[in-house]
Amino acid sequence: MFVTTINFRLCQCSAIGMLLLIMGCVWVPTIADAQQTGASTSEAIIISKIEDLLGIWEGVFKGSVAYRQFDADGTFKCALEKSEQLQDPSSLVYSGRFWFEGGLLKITETLMAKTGTYRVRAKKRDGKLVSLSFEDMGDPDSLRATDWGKGMTRVER
Repeated sequence: MFVTTINFRLCQCSAIGMLLLIMGCVWVPTIADAQQTGASTSEAIIISKIEDLLGIWEGVFKGSVAYRQFDADGTFKCALEKSEQLQDPSSLVYSGRFWFEGGLLKITETLMAKTGTYRVRAKKRDGKLVSLSFEDMGDPDSLRATDWGKGMTRVER
């Protein structure tokens, strides 16, 4: 009985060791190949300047795809379609103002006096910002916090 238990334990250890060896052989070359081929990597940074937000970003509004355009004058607008609706004030879902204060983004919609505060992180790929994530640091509008919390991807600068 004692010898059988020892043999069983040795087999278990050998099987686990073999599995780890196989996994190491598969993963290590994959990582090395990605580094050697110069695969594009993305780095996350915290942004705190209006200039970093400028352009059109795709996000979510009440579960639907929406586009937000951030302009240099500190205004933004949101529409359900990118091109024509962003230029037609009567087609906008909402609009408002944005600015940075103490490294945090402040958002106030035109029709709502409530200001939301967010920490903004961006992913950068090949030197360009490609996506944004918003950490709610205090937004009394839970619907906006949910939508903005889903992040945005750059459509155009």
